[in-house]
Amino acid sequence: MQLRLATLVFMASAPIAPALGAGPGCALIAETQVSGATQDQPLKAESRAAVEALQELLTRLELGLQGPALELGLPLVAEGGMLAGDGRAVATVARALFQAGRESEADALLVRARVSPDTIGWVDLERAWIALQRDQLDEARALLIDQSGGTTPLRHPELPAAWILLARVQARAGRLDQAALFARRFLELAPLHEDAPSAWHLLSRDAAQRGAGAEAQELLERSNQLRQWHEVMRVRRLQMRQTPTEPLPRLGLALGWMQVEAWDRAAAELEALLAIQPDYCRARFHLGEARRLGGDAAGAIEAYGACIECDATDMRPRLNRALLLRAAGRNDEALADLTAVASSDAAEDPLFLGAHLELARALRDAGRTEDSAAAYERYRALGGDEEL
Repeated sequence: MQLRLATLVFMASAPIAPALGAGPGCALIAETQVSGATQDQPLKAESRAAVEALQELLTRLELGLQGPALELGLPLVAEGGMLAGDGRAVATVARALFQAGRESEADALLVRARVSPDTIGWVDLERAWIALQRDQLDEARALLIDQSGGTTPLRHPELPAAWILLARVQARAGRLDQAALFARRFLELAPLHEDAPSAWHLLSRDAAQRGAGAEAQELLERSNQLRQWHEVMRVRRLQMRQTPTEPLPRLGLALGWMQVEAWDRAAAELEALLAIQPDYCRARFHLGEARRLGGDAAGAIEAYGACIECDATDMRPRLNRALLLRAAGRNDEALADLTAVASSDAAEDPLFLGAHLELARALRDAGRTEDSAAAYERYRALGGDEEL
């Protein structure tokens, strides 16, 4: 399995998505992508207020805010509390207690928990995690493994964390080959989970033990890359909490989601940012990119248009919109954008070389043969070598 992280450079030749049907010659223009994450597990609770409380509790712990997590969480999971019957909330508070050095309280909370059957798995996993911290491998294994002869070896296979926990137990017991199997399954289920770097590291150790040195190094680099991504995203999220109206942290978070090709999450962050600061032109360009790369051509065209209204001097959204309009068969509209690019101050920038070729093709398709030939001649004079 490959975790695809975009190259952190200004991508002057990012090709248009094949589904949009662009031919060779001109590429859509993207910008640098920087780097956070939450668990990709849907929240379940009885009310909207409960969902919001659980999300805030999870966020505080993910960001390393154990004190605030306990301040919020302990009343929620106390007897009669809003989340007393929610296993995920109970497990989260137990983790915060354990990390704060209050191990006996964490144990007591998990033992007395009376949670709904559909959330009991979280409590079992937290008990297994604590057992693993104490090197109690048999106890951890018993909490994780299904002894009933089911179709999977795990009691709670629907929870990705169960797979990485069992992988760690097996690795601690010296069974790296088995651990690697569980780690691979975990990465299939939750490639961006906060424990994913550890899973890649475990796979690296297994490869090294098999004597596959090059593979081990590649897997280790993947682990380090993803760990750095998580660290940057965590910083962005902390910055957003401290200064909610400051645009740069949210832009950084959105670009981080783009870095791992989570286009919908990136678009959501950018839309939230533009709701706060609608005149942030750079965010409008990236919203167009997120929608384009996520397969929403119509939404991308709209976002690029808003970006052009915001900053008419930026030729990137105009060129990108033109290419999408061409792919949608809207050649006359595309011609207006391409003509504007070709007559702008950026016309001779190598980044926009393909715009001249695309203009020549659009003119040809419009039946303007002489104009097409002139545009193509200029393209060749600027160093282009593709056929019309």
